[in-house]
Amino acid sequence: MKKLNTKTTKRVAAIILAAFAACSIMGCSVKSSFTTTETHTFTDADGNSTTTTTTNDNGKITTETHTSSASEANSSEDVEETDTQAPQVFSQVPVAIVNNMGFDIAELNIKMSVDEAWSDNFVGEGSYVMDGTVANGITITFDEENKFIDIHVADANGEGMEFNGVELPTEFNEEIALTFEYDEAAGSYTVYAGN
Repeated sequence: MKKLNTKTTKRVAAIILAAFAACSIMGCSVKSSFTTTETHTFTDADGNSTTTTTTNDNGKITTETHTSSASEANSSEDVEETDTQAPQVFSQVPVAIVNNMGFDIAELNIKMSVDEAWSDNFVGEGSYVMDGTVANGITITFDEENKFIDIHVADANGEGMEFNGVELPTEFNEEIALTFEYDEAAGSYTVYAGN
């Protein structure tokens, strides 16, 4: 390690002393700045809480206290209300098939629109819902959120058609009537569900 000569050492010491002298003449000083915050919360047996916040800002100490009651914490403004009511379920509702299609219905399959698989044939092997008649004996189960059905019908020759998204009523008497009709003027078939 290289030694400093006496001349250099004296020069460095003189510079340090001059800096201290200038600082004391000008009144400069070294300060450390600090701020600390402490928060404490106390909750009593009734659910009332008291929060105390103490701040030390470079030696200046301030204290803030906030008290809240249990009723404030549970007020409607603070607690989000949720609707937990389940949709109403309509179980085993009787369905009447009203056939005004202009042909006998040999096949009738129904499924909820949200489902993939069709039901079995409600008409039954070798049976028909004759044109101009009403058939009973079918029941379906649905709820307020899933009340749309798809329907497939076919004649004795197997020629069929589908009706998708038929809305079931949630207000009815004893049964729901599925009415199938042929509009001769428009040349189209329709189905609607009602009383």
